[in-house]
Amino acid sequence: MRISRLSALLLLVCTCPIVKNKTFFFVLFEGQRIAQRRSVIGPVLTPQARQGLFRYFPGVQNGNAISNTPTVDLSGNPVRPAGATGDLTQFNVFTKDASRPALDNSGWLKTLLARMPQPNDYTTGDGLNTDGFRWTRHEDGTETSQGTGTDVNRNQFNFRFDQNFSSRHKASVSMSVEHVYDGVEKALWPGGYDSENLRDPRTLTASFTSTLSPNLVNEVRGGLRLNTYVLNAQFDNTKTGKDVLNILPIASGITYVPLTQLFTGNFINYGLGSRGQKNVLTSYADNLSWIKGKHAFRGGAELRLGYTLSMQAGNFYPVVTMGAGGAAVTGIDGTISGLVAGNQTVARQLLTDLAGSVSSIQQAFFLNDSKDLKFLAGPEQTGTSWDTRGKLRTLHENEWSAFFKDDWKIRQNLTLNIGVRYEFYGVPWDAHGLAGHLVGGGTEGVFGISGKSFADMYQPGHLAGSQTLVEFVGKNSPNPDKQLYTDDYNNFGLRSALAGLCPIWARTRPCFGRAMD
Repeated sequence: MRISRLSALLLLVCTCPIVKNKTFFFVLFEGQRIAQRRSVIGPVLTPQARQGLFRYFPGVQNGNAISNTPTVDLSGNPVRPAGATGDLTQFNVFTKDASRPALDNSGWLKTLLARMPQPNDYTTGDGLNTDGFRWTRHEDGTETSQGTGTDVNRNQFNFRFDQNFSSRHKASVSMSVEHVYDGVEKALWPGGYDSENLRDPRTLTASFTSTLSPNLVNEVRGGLRLNTYVLNAQFDNTKTGKDVLNILPIASGITYVPLTQLFTGNFINYGLGSRGQKNVLTSYADNLSWIKGKHAFRGGAELRLGYTLSMQAGNFYPVVTMGAGGAAVTGIDGTISGLVAGNQTVARQLLTDLAGSVSSIQQAFFLNDSKDLKFLAGPEQTGTSWDTRGKLRTLHENEWSAFFKDDWKIRQNLTLNIGVRYEFYGVPWDAHGLAGHLVGGGTEGVFGISGKSFADMYQPGHLAGSQTLVEFVGKNSPNPDKQLYTDDYNNFGLRSALAGLCPIWARTRPCFGRAMD
């Protein structure tokens, strides 16, 4: 693939006082634009194959122009290889299997064939029936499916505001907002639909500092960190997906997604399902500093509230994969003169693709509430935004910490530092009670029917346990008094340190010191 790239970065910075020595603000805008051209090849059928005519040279495997035994040249003209036992031959795949006598009547294959470009690259496929269409595609950015791309189109806005109310009170607010917008899975035919990838990391912090007296200072802080990441497939209910939903076929009132075998990559790329996540962390803190005689006291506490909303919507709509399924293709086998095994496989795939023969159907069903044990299919869900559709999980975890310390200046050159800290980490829970745990806990349930410990393992016929079962636990579940694990209350930390300074003649450096944690 050949890539030519053009990138641009725009920075706008403004730092200005609003009221002299009172009010200040800082603004930064950073915009990045990435545009590139990429040479890509999409799989297509030859004009003959689109009519169901399969071509081959008897006795040899079909090969593209750069294969070891090519059956076409670089212009797509048939070339008889040395090992062929006859001239170019063709047959109509629709005449070989009575159960697949004609083109698919759902209309989807006609849509695909109408949008399929003519082949212009004969270095892929088998040369005589499947080839490639090479073209130059415009791409905006190079985002990854994990949302970790750096060469992406993005807008970032940073803002800071400072206010000095008086010599004793001041406040500060800062904010950072970023928006990344790029596609990930690209269509392999011109005029196709790309997936959408959106990232919106945001942070907001605020603080208020008060000098209550010459020896007493208090600081209040708060913050919010929010990161939203959404990857939507082309056939989901998104900006581009709405157009695709009007194209996809419908059976029994349900939209489904067909997957052919020979040209899965076409004007819709089926590589990824939809998924998204929103991570939110809110924090509140207060610190107090007090100087009293030879003591410098400092104490504070912080509360952190976090939750993560995740969505996964693979196979949201039924995915129908073409193929023989339970009814094997008949008539395309060794009874056709000179048709070798490899060519038989491609000819069968051509028939099942064009005839719309179904091999398998996959659809995801989602359980999103522990108190409403009903599995829903994707289209049955009424939500239209990404955070109301698919398999949803909303995990919460709260934690807090507090500390107190004292810097006691025993002598001019000797200071004792002592302190204590406590931290509490809450047990995670799901907003809809969907946190799962083994019945009876780890020792009772993990070993299943074998027993209750490692000593019961690897003993055929030894049945000292019970069947492993899973139950919903935590808030909003049928078992709200149970948790994923037991609360941990003993997270105490102690610190002590002793530091002293040597006399001036000893370069006034630390003379001794010891810290114990």
